[in-house]
Amino acid sequence: MNHLIRAVQINVPFVLLKNKYLSVVLKNRINPEIGIDSRALDEFSRNQFAKVAKILQQEDLSVTLHAPFMDMVPGSPDLLMRKATIKRLRQAFELLPVFEPLSIICHTGFNSQSYQNQVDSWLERSVESWLPLTELAQSAGTKVMLENVYEENPDLHVALLSSLNSPCAGFCFDIGHWHVFGRTDIGEWLGKLRPYLGQLHLHDNLGDTDSHLALGRGNIDFSSVFSCLKNCSPRPIITLEPHREEDVFKSVEALGTLWPW
Repeated sequence: MNHLIRAVQINVPFVLLKNKYLSVVLKNRINPEIGIDSRALDEFSRNQFAKVAKILQQEDLSVTLHAPFMDMVPGSPDLLMRKATIKRLRQAFELLPVFEPLSIICHTGFNSQSYQNQVDSWLERSVESWLPLTELAQSAGTKVMLENVYEENPDLHVALLSSLNSPCAGFCFDIGHWHVFGRTDIGEWLGKLRPYLGQLHLHDNLGDTDSHLALGRGNIDFSSVFSCLKNCSPRPIITLEPHREEDVFKSVEALGTLWPW
């Protein structure tokens, strides 16, 4: 199990990492995917972030970051909302030189229920929002991974990533989100997005809600998922995203029976 822990990232919000889980992360040699949410950005100084980052770097642990996503609308037709989104995301991106992460995960903020009649204009505004952020990431040597959430098919990510046309912009395939919200099979997603695939988010559910269960506790056919992914080269970064502490090692154990690399 230890070799798998070293091969993956495990999600943890910065607030919990600093206040509760840092010793656990260090003891178990866990590579964290650190959630930089609005609370963390409002409550902690750059120096406080840097102290935690230095400890992780001294322990030779690899780090990925997850940018704020609640109420983030980079393609919004409302200029004020779009500016607020860019400002908040930029605060997280300004921490890239501090943490030196392999990647920073971001949500597109797209919801077909809200934007179904304005996809083209949404894309145009979204690209305009992301371009300066991808430049910040490139300067820091980090990749921006755009994650699927409510997207029903891969077309929006294809359009967004091809428009950005940046070597540091890629795709994070969230298998749990795909299982709940996706309306096309995994073959179509990978067929269109494999050139951009740089990261996986793994968690389970029953297909009805985004419950972030331990692997094997829902009904996702991970054997088929990994059969489709095993030939990916280079291997994408893998993040386990259970939302309960007790599910972390259950997920690692389940991954041991599935690991194709």
